[in-house]
Amino acid sequence: MKCRLTPQEKLRDLRDKTGLSLTQVAEATHISKSTIGNYESDDFKEQQLSILTELAAYYNVPLAYLIGLTDNLEESDTSISDLHLDDETIKILKSRQLNNRLLCEMIKHPSFPNLLSDIEIYVDNLAGNWIHNLNSFISKMRTKIQSKCDVSDNDIHMKTFAAALIDDDNYFGDLIESDIKTIAKDIRSAHKDDWDTGDEEPIADKFFEQLDELAEEYKDENTANLEAIMEQEDFPKDDSMSQLEMAEVARLSNIWGINLKKLSPNEHQVLMYLVRKASKNPIFKQPTNGRRRKK
Repeated sequence: MKCRLTPQEKLRDLRDKTGLSLTQVAEATHISKSTIGNYESDDFKEQQLSILTELAAYYNVPLAYLIGLTDNLEESDTSISDLHLDDETIKILKSRQLNNRLLCEMIKHPSFPNLLSDIEIYVDNLAGNWIHNLNSFISKMRTKIQSKCDVSDNDIHMKTFAAALIDDDNYFGDLIESDIKTIAKDIRSAHKDDWDTGDEEPIADKFFEQLDELAEEYKDENTANLEAIMEQEDFPKDDSMSQLEMAEVARLSNIWGINLKKLSPNEHQVLMYLVRKASKNPIFKQPTNGRRRKK
């Protein structure tokens, strides 16, 4: 997703959210339908402040939002200190190194408070002590049972004790990963129809499938074509070439980007026939020692 919306995108979004047509907006604002359509077009750059002012008033949004000074739909008098952001964080947010729009969507997601709580519990080690106590109890009980009853480590009950031990790093890592996946998937789904979102259709699979189909068609067509050409009356009955001919064909193939090694014997023979027939090079006009049929 993009870091910032253009004025054109903002106008389209505002109209889409209200469910209004261009005609309805034109009638309400007394701005022509074509002008509104132009202002929503990415190709149109010459926007007049007076018209943007009218549209801002109609959609009840700050003019600063439409001209790109802010991405906030509502004017706020909240101070930076009220947000409890330190200087370094403010600097990072203002630097545009991060996608602040994505951060905003993550924060607004219903699962974000849960993500933050799980991280806070892990960072502050609020559950670590409890996990350590449980692991210690299980380990000591396992050791006592083994020492008194001479039970092997492979015993099913001893293996159960071992499996019950919790690694808090792995546990909270999985928990936090699950929270982030939930948030990321929902945001991705919400933006799947955006123009700058990648196509979900498996293009590579479709491409190779079509390539295979084309290869089969090419093979069938060219097999028939090869046979038709080889039936020509003047087609040579062998693929013998003089050294000069071989050198000239190699030169032409290099110009055309043809890999002679990939040609079958029949294809190679047909290529030689076509070159001999169409070339103006005197090399191919030399007598062929009677190897061709007489016309």
